[in-house]
Amino acid sequence: HTTITPIPWTTQNLLAAVEYAAKKLFFSIDRANMNRRSITESLDDKIMGEVATVAVVEYLRSVSLQAASYDQFRLDSFKRPDPGWDILLGDGAYRWIEAADRSDGRPASVKTASVKSSRLPKGDDLKKAIANRDFKIFARSNQTLTDALTADTEMQVYFERNGSWLPKGAQISADEVTACTLARANCQIVLDKLQVKARFGTCYLTAWNWRENIVQDSAKLRPPTWRSYHAGHTKQMWRAPLKNGRGFAQIQKDLA
Repeated sequence: HTTITPIPWTTQNLLAAVEYAAKKLFFSIDRANMNRRSITESLDDKIMGEVATVAVVEYLRSVSLQAASYDQFRLDSFKRPDPGWDILLGDGAYRWIEAADRSDGRPASVKTASVKSSRLPKGDDLKKAIANRDFKIFARSNQTLTDALTADTEMQVYFERNGSWLPKGAQISADEVTACTLARANCQIVLDKLQVKARFGTCYLTAWNWRENIVQDSAKLRPPTWRSYHAGHTKQMWRAPLKNGRGFAQIQKDLA
């Protein structure tokens, strides 16, 4: 299927990604099996994820689908865990977001999406990654794949491996992070220091799939999980092949 490269970035899009990442930083806990990271590393990791989400939202809007990231309309000041999805999309999404009382539940036409992002694996180009890699779904203890999938759809975004790593010597202070949470314009210094546009300005919307399709496909695979090794740490992952997913080029038709 066709891989989509998002439309050109605006500074406001990237500033929004930095703002959302900063607001999440001090209300997040790194996974227990990960090494403790500095403020700069943690913020940078969250920025990459936020850029991916903004990229998907902008693409969906460019093909005339209603779409908004949860961070755009959340009401908890970023202090509570995310609901298990990143994007609300589909006909009626804007109307539901703007409703004074959201307790009535979302219309059936409004779907949720979980956006996963990562750098291209070492030695992979996009074609190889789509042919051999999986949607990024963690396999936690005592949890089924159905439990792990907390959105209607899964979406995978890849960034270039070369040129996307944290710049050597880059440092962001706690005060600079705090400033980002107070006003979006204050995020410009982080945008510049971390060279966000140069490093994350190109990303690839590789594949998406319905939750039930991933569960159905995975049931046929043996073993159903695999181990990911990175920086001396091991993570158990569900097998959910990207090649079984759908291409973003047809998403407007698929969601109609």
